[in-house]
Amino acid sequence: MITDWSKFKYVNPIFKEMLEKIPVEERRESDLSAGIACKIGYILERKGWSQADFARAAGKRKDVVRKWMCGQYNFSLRTVAFIESVLGESILSVGE
Repeated sequence: MITDWSKFKYVNPIFKEMLEKIPVEERRESDLSAGIACKIGYILERKGWSQADFARAAGKRKDVVRKWMCGQYNFSLRTVAFIESVLGESILSVGE
């Protein structure tokens, strides 16, 4: 979630205003979904797997994996647990 706009050279004020009107929980949900997709992508890259390889390993259609990887998918805990079992490693951690 962007809270420090000073990192950017220029931010369109209309864009900034529109973004700030989105409820905090919706922005956080979007950040979490994108973070999960990035973590999956990192693991796939490290394993040398393509999305097609991942789809085959998961027994899913490629379009399902594409939805997971777009960064806007609303992951359920069940889906996260399934993905972790296919990848053989954690993509989420809970704790301090």
